[in-house]
Amino acid sequence: MTAIDFTAFVDELAAISGETIRPFFRSALGIENKSRSGGFDPVTAADRAAEAAMRTLIKRTFPEHGIIGEEFGFLGTMLLLMLFAAVIWYGIQIAMTARSQFGRLLAMGVTVNFFLYIMINALMVMGLIPVVGIPMPLISYGGTAMMTVMFGFGLLMSVHVHRHVTVPRHSSGMI
Repeated sequence: MTAIDFTAFVDELAAISGETIRPFFRSALGIENKSRSGGFDPVTAADRAAEAAMRTLIKRTFPEHGIIGEEFGFLGTMLLLMLFAAVIWYGIQIAMTARSQFGRLLAMGVTVNFFLYIMINALMVMGLIPVVGIPMPLISYGGTAMMTVMFGFGLLMSVHVHRHVTVPRHSSGMI
C-alpha cells in the first residue's frame, strides 16, 4: 500500500467518523505519543470512534463472497459457484433455444453480463485484480447492480417465454 493509498484510506475513515480518526492513526504510526512516559493510556473516545468507523467501513466494503468462503469453507464456496454456473448454463440454454436472432443476442448478453459480475467479484476477492466495487450478484448488497441483474433476469425470462416466436429480419413494409 503506497502512501497515497493510505492517506486516501485515512481520509475516507475521517469522513465516516468525523475528524476523530486522524489522531488514532497518528498515534498508531508513532507520529505522536499518547503519553509522555511511553506507556499505554486507557482507551479514549477517539479510539472507540476510530474502531466504530473501521467496522462501518469494513461492513460497507468487505465482499460477501469472502465471508461465505470464511464461514462455509471450500465446500460452501464451491456450492455457491456451482449454483451460479447452473444459472449461467440455464441462460445459455435459453439463448440457444430462442428462434429469433434478437432473442438469442439478448439472452446471451444478459448471461455474459451475469458471468462477468461473478468473475470480476470472485477475482477481486482472491486478490487477482484490483478492487473495482462490483458486487456479487444476488448476494452482495448493491442497489443499482441488483436492479440491473433483476432487470436482466426479467429479459431472460421474456426470451424464454417467447422462444418460439420468429421475428423477421427485414421489415415487411408496415411502416
